[in-house]
Amino acid sequence: MVLTAAAIAGGGFACALCGRVYRRRNALAAHRRTHEGATTCDVCGAHISTVHNLRQHLRMVHRLPTEEAHWHQTHVCDACGRKYKSRDALVAHRKRHEGRTTCHLCGTTTSNVQNLRSHLELVHHLPRAEVRRVTGFRGGWR
Repeated sequence: MVLTAAAIAGGGFACALCGRVYRRRNALAAHRRTHEGATTCDVCGAHISTVHNLRQHLRMVHRLPTEEAHWHQTHVCDACGRKYKSRDALVAHRKRHEGRTTCHLCGTTTSNVQNLRSHLELVHHLPRAEVRRVTGFRGGWR
């Protein structure tokens, strides 16, 4: 997260893409979703401030039933068509299609990379260094 001099002086958080400043980090996080397209109405193209407000917009303006409005703005896997409510969940799912959650030793496919790491440690008794190498580990460890 990039803070501008004005944001730092005012104690705020600035969007690195458009410069808009927010007082709270979670408000900036919500704003960032507008740049990701998560709050753009795919019926009329309107940019809505939050996912909640987008769902209200779909129900009130486009007269979609509540259930349809809830799932209308989703992230869809282009490989299998499975729908996810968040971009992060879709990214985690896509790793399955890339083979990044399949055990190279026994062929077991896990739901996510963290579960693959646990599988390699607990079932195959691989040392952590080897697990990190095999899974392309780049983050913190539990």
